[in-house]
Amino acid sequence: MKTVSATIREERLRQGLSISQVEKKTKIKRKFLEAIENGDYKSLPSESYAVGFVKNYAKYLDLDDYKIGKMFRREFEYEQQKIMPSFTGSQMPSFMRIFSTPKFLLVALLLILIGGYLAFQYSSYFFPPKLSVIKPSENQRIDGNVVEIEGKTDPYATVKINDDDAYINLDGSFRKTLYLFSGKREIKIVSENRYGKRSEKIITVEIP
Repeated sequence: MKTVSATIREERLRQGLSISQVEKKTKIKRKFLEAIENGDYKSLPSESYAVGFVKNYAKYLDLDDYKIGKMFRREFEYEQQKIMPSFTGSQMPSFMRIFSTPKFLLVALLLILIGGYLAFQYSSYFFPPKLSVIKPSENQRIDGNVVEIEGKTDPYATVKINDDDAYINLDGSFRKTLYLFSGKREIKIVSENRYGKRSEKIITVEIP
């Protein structure tokens, strides 16, 4: 059965076209046109791009681009399979055959999931919750006596701002409004998880 590369090359030559003419009309780079005609699929980009190049080339030559595209995809996949190493069961070492069994893979996956869950659950026992303050910034001058505090922390923690509770959203964001008297004032923000681990930030602002 004639290959895509042979079909396209023969049709180009039959029409008396040069590679340069095809490159100019199709806007496909010469190196890709030559790779298609030579069956050098490893020099082509990803499969989706390569199929697009071949179909455009075939369409320009008045060939059936749909049929050529299907043929090329089969040939491209076949070439890729030849490049990738293949191992039969008899070629694989015995310990590798054990590791590749569905039962072993399932057990390994379950252990990974359980380990990840436990690590997530108990990380808060050893580490304080993350705490970031979005606003106000340090030494910010506030217009008026009302200060908006925004930040983000662990959604399972509790937050106190100047010893008052702040509501935490499901994504860990929080917001609170304070009324402060004139002068330099400190805003103390404390995030605490259920194991008593705390993160604390003190922001100084200036109220005129």
